[in-house]
This record gives sequence, structure tokens and C-alpha cells, in this order.
Amino acid sequence: MTRDDGQPESVLNRFPPGWITADEKYEDDGDIIEYVPQGQTAENWSEMLTFQTFKKAANADPAGYLSNMAALAKLHCASSNLLLKDSVKDTNGLRTEIGLLGCAKDSKTGEDETTLFKVISGHQALYVGQMAKRSDPAAPANQPSDAEIQDWETLLDSFKICRGTKC
Repeated sequence: MTRDDGQPESVLNRFPPGWITADEKYEDDGDIIEYVPQGQTAENWSEMLTFQTFKKAANADPAGYLSNMAALAKLHCASSNLLLKDSVKDTNGLRTEIGLLGCAKDSKTGEDETTLFKVISGHQALYVGQMAKRSDPAAPANQPSDAEIQDWETLLDSFKICRGTKC
């Protein structure tokens, strides 16, 4: 892990062409911005890309965040599973975890939900990028394919934390 050299951290990300900002909030303790395909909303979506900043969770354990998300899924899903895909350091040496969370029949929506998370532990905040897809439990063909999840990974690869002028 790199030491905090006082350099400001900033988020670098991108979203797919044809997607729009569905919601964004900037508060003292954190920020969130959600993107959806055109024609969908923050409330009614089938795919969503979300970026969050938790300003009071600097240097937090990214694997712990994923464990917390898995525990929440157990409360709200008929069944769930978390696959930790990768534990890496990003180009600036920050701890990064990548995990795939599956939720069968979410109690709030009645739909299945699959989410790929990239969690980065920064010196000034915990940063989370996530790509999610909702699907009808009765239509297994609508579940994300391996190729689709690979596309999500490529998209989240662009999610980085810059320190000072280094990205």
C-alpha cells in the first residue's frame, strides 16, 4: 500500500455511449452518480452503472465492503453468492478488489440482479464502481452472459483513482 503523500485524489471513469445520468448526489460524507441506458430511469432500469465515493471510509478494506454487500444480499435475496474475482493493486498502488455478486429474486423488485463491483481503497475515501443487470427469474436466458460480464470488466477497468497528476 502506498503512503498518503497528501496528493488530492480524483475519480476517472467513463460510461457507455447512449447512456445517460439517471441520478447524482454530492454530500459531505459521499457522492453517488448513476448511469442507465437512454429510456430507463434510476427507479426503472434493467442495467445500471454506479460510481460511489465514501469520504469517511478512507483506507477501508475493499474486501470488507464486498463482504458487507454479500451480507445485505442474504437479507434481501432468495439466495445469493459472492465471487471474489480479483485482488489487485491499481496503478497508484491502492488496494483494489473485484467481485461478482448474484442475487436471486430480490425482495424489493422480484427480479434477479447480478452486480460486478470494483472497490478501491483510497487515502481520502473508499471508491466503488459497479455494473448491475436486473433480469426476470423466469427467463434464465436474460442473465448476464460470460461475454457481457467481460464487457463490464473492461468498462470498470477505466475506473481509476488519480493522485495529483498521476492517473
